Amino acid sequence: MSSNQVVEITETEFWEQFRPVKNHLVNNASFDDCMFETYGKEVDYVHAKNLSNPLHVWTIMDCDGKLVIGKGYHHVNRMGYLITENPALPNTEYIIQDEEDVLDQPEEVSSVSMQDIVGDYDTPDEVPEWKWIEANASFKNTKNGNLGVWEFMMNMNLSYDDIPEKLKGVFQEAQARGISYLIFHQGT
Repeated sequence: MSSNQVVEITETEFWEQFRPVKNHLVNNASFDDCMFETYGKEVDYVHAKNLSNPLHVWTIMDCDGKLVIGKGYHHVNRMGYLITENPALPNTEYIIQDEEDVLDQPEEVSSVSMQDIVGDYDTPDEVPEWKWIEANASFKNTKNGNLGVWEFMMNMNLSYDDIPEKLKGVFQEAQARGISYLIFHQGT
């Protein structure tokens, strides 16, 4: 059984040594246009890369409020993925040290009650704006053991096509205010 080597590098050294590739599937991806999301065609692409070239796949994780880049394809605490031009070394663990405090660059999260936009409704399934939000959301919290829970998070760093007319003003205001994530809910 071989023992793993541990290598400590800075985040700058990581970017220079491994050279993360641009996410060609979407515009305006996080991490200098290199992060692949954890859902849809992006995660499918990462999964395929992991099967063919696992030493080229890295996971961006939230560990106790701190972003960490770890070698390999992980599910727990994942925020996204990076694919690199250069592979990691086998049997090597990397400690990638953050050169700046993540909290120096806070992200703003805001929320919107859908009733304020579309008026009253019986069930969200019948509202076209809700259907669009559900289809494009980065995160959803529905039902969850409680009837009436209907929450979706939109990543405002992404580009969205065909935004419903009633939602355009909300998206424009959020972008103008520099909001990173927008939560749509039904007030429950």
